[in-house]
Amino acid sequence: MTSTVYSLQPGHCTRCSVAFPADAAPFIVSETVARDYLDPSIPRIGRIATVKASAPVCEACLTDGERTWCTAEMVCEGCGDRKFVHPRDKKATCSTACWQRARRARIQRERPPLKCNVCATFFFPKRRADAKYCSNLCRQLAYRLRLG
Repeated sequence: MTSTVYSLQPGHCTRCSVAFPADAAPFIVSETVARDYLDPSIPRIGRIATVKASAPVCEACLTDGERTWCTAEMVCEGCGDRKFVHPRDKKATCSTACWQRARRARIQRERPPLKCNVCATFFFPKRRADAKYCSNLCRQLAYRLRLG
């Protein structure tokens, strides 16, 4: 038996590729999707891998089995949209991109503010946990002060 392989498009049903209306909550189901592991600058020659992934589906595309077990409503931590999932689904996000967004926000909340070595203001580092300066201006000023 061959199964259909779908591609994921943000904001669209995985099966019919129709955009979700603003007020509709998609259903998150397990689906076989294509993942292209090639560099985007290389022409489309090579392998495309298929994986099982959580995919958003509109109500019209749901099977009867999916309709019976996809009953719990959740709010995604990444995008804030509401979705319908299986009651035992422990995921708090609807996609990998939302998981990354939620993880970055959680790390940002958990990091304590740092004190700039030049102007003594408190700031939250964006890239490095061990940042010393709040801006490029302070970093350049510290360099010029070091030079004398």
